[in-house]
Amino acid sequence: MNLCRSIIIPSSFKFSLAHMHLIAITAHFFLYVVLYRYNPSTITQKLLVSATYNISMMSWLFMLLALFGKYLNKGWRFQKAISESTYPAYFIHLFFVFGIVALTRMIPFASVIRLAINIILVTLLSFIAGYGLKKIPGLKKVL
Repeated sequence: MNLCRSIIIPSSFKFSLAHMHLIAITAHFFLYVVLYRYNPSTITQKLLVSATYNISMMSWLFMLLALFGKYLNKGWRFQKAISESTYPAYFIHLFFVFGIVALTRMIPFASVIRLAINIILVTLLSFIAGYGLKKIPGLKKVL
């Protein structure tokens, strides 16, 4: 097992942010080539497009995780408050979703603009309410 791993990836090699970015760009370029130059029509070709898309998106995700892990993994007060209110925000966000969607249906904008408004308002209100719930003495131990 170790011999196989050392042949593929040497143990002294460490992935850096530049490696992750290069993998993400390469996978995305391959996705472009497959989608726009290959024009999939059979099931096998569509499977190749699906696999390429998933590899591309996962590589972008790993690149973003590496980026955030390197530059944003600090102990800021705001970051600590957000991370502490994530669990309560998860429980109560659905109430805000239903309420804000009902209110924004009356706005005469395109659906994409209403979606952006919904996402921003639900996120902000959920985290603010979650932070407030963490300050209540009885709920602090539960949440």
